Amino acid sequence: ALIALRTQTIDGFYLYPSGNATGSVFIDPTTVLVANQESDEVGKFSLAQANQTISETVSVAPNPSEVITASENLALVVSSNLDEFWAPRGEGVVTSIDPQTMTVIGTAETGGTNPQFGAMGPDGLLYVSNTGNYLDPSSVAVIDPQTMIRVRTIEGFPAGSGDIYVDDSGLVYVSGFFFGTVVWDSQTGAFVRGPANPVCAPLSGGGCRGASSSFTASDGALYQAFFGSAAQGLQPWVFRYEPGTFELADSIPTGLGPSGLEIHTFRHAYAGSE
Repeated sequence: ALIALRTQTIDGFYLYPSGNATGSVFIDPTTVLVANQESDEVGKFSLAQANQTISETVSVAPNPSEVITASENLALVVSSNLDEFWAPRGEGVVTSIDPQTMTVIGTAETGGTNPQFGAMGPDGLLYVSNTGNYLDPSSVAVIDPQTMIRVRTIEGFPAGSGDIYVDDSGLVYVSGFFFGTVVWDSQTGAFVRGPANPVCAPLSGGGCRGASSSFTASDGALYQAFFGSAAQGLQPWVFRYEPGTFELADSIPTGLGPSGLEIHTFRHAYAGSE
């Protein structure tokens, strides 16, 4: 669905014939790439096209979940590479495609299993979180999108690591439902807030609320989406943390199940709900 955020109205729907559209991204103001986990492909549509069908497609590795733009001629597709029973076929795969011609340029393995999220860093590298089996520690792959070579695999992230975001200073924020958000510095190669001390909103009885996503504003403040838990009687929130110290400063109520968060100005945060 194409949604006008200012008016909070639906401007249109764009559909695969088989259904199941997952991650999407604008490659220019009027053109969108969108993944399909059922057909293992990425499609392209224009807001100006005469119909709603996503018909211009290219095949990628199994279970594509997120599409990231590196440039107008380069898009990167993160695939979990799972079989029909949702078990890993092998390592995760990133496929690079030319969105202008909708052709595959290359692929790279992620050095871990079950990746679902990726983000470009200010160093021009792609950072991909390998979620794994939700029991053992996760990892983050660093891939050069120009050569499609994995230049590093960073171990030691909490089990179930999911959403990943890299700010302009090179801090890598990795969030998960079990722990909140950890922060790793790509320049020093060390955790700023590691698995033993994640950024999180504390629970009254001890422990942390998890996080489905995080993003920083232009003032350096960290915003973090909490999905909520009906079983625990916890409502969903977006939490705000102070720049630098990550001290919890504010909480903002949101719709049910916020699963993604982006900030386009320092005054507006957009949290997507399932």
